[in-house]
Amino acid sequence: MSELLPLALFFAKPAQLQPKLSPGGKCMAYLGRDETGILNLWLRPDLSRLDGAVDRQITFYTDFDACSLFRFVDERYIVFLRMTDHGSELYHLYKLDLDKLPDPESTAGQPREGNPGTRFGMMDHVHDMISSPQTTCGLGFVGNVQLWSNKQVPENIWVSTGVSDITLVHVD
Repeated sequence: MSELLPLALFFAKPAQLQPKLSPGGKCMAYLGRDETGILNLWLRPDLSRLDGAVDRQITFYTDFDACSLFRFVDERYIVFLRMTDHGSELYHLYKLDLDKLPDPESTAGQPREGNPGTRFGMMDHVHDMISSPQTTCGLGFVGNVQLWSNKQVPENIWVSTGVSDITLVHVD
């Protein structure tokens, strides 16, 4: 007779989830728990190393989980949704620039003034596209569907259901 899995195992929070490859297959991002148990985005820049030794944390939220959904735009940018306040079900769209990742050793342990909910002063590479209307504006929230558009390229519309993925739609 085989052993049953403990019930607690079915309800445990996952350590890592939602792995996604970059479009060119050069790197992988995933949601992973930091030392405090908060889900943040992590990057594996070298896919030849499967042991996770080169993985690095790329968001540093401390108040609640970094995001619910994310996707690579290209090899340089990741976009992700994050609730504005825990439990609010109102999301902002963020763009993360992988070319501007800070050196993890340069600001380790340094709190960031004026940016509650983050640590290490390492969030300058993350850009809130909603709070910067010159870049992006929220078009609307219809039921569970959320829409954003870039003012420079208004025919590109980001669409999210808040459940499955973030998709870029080009409208002619």
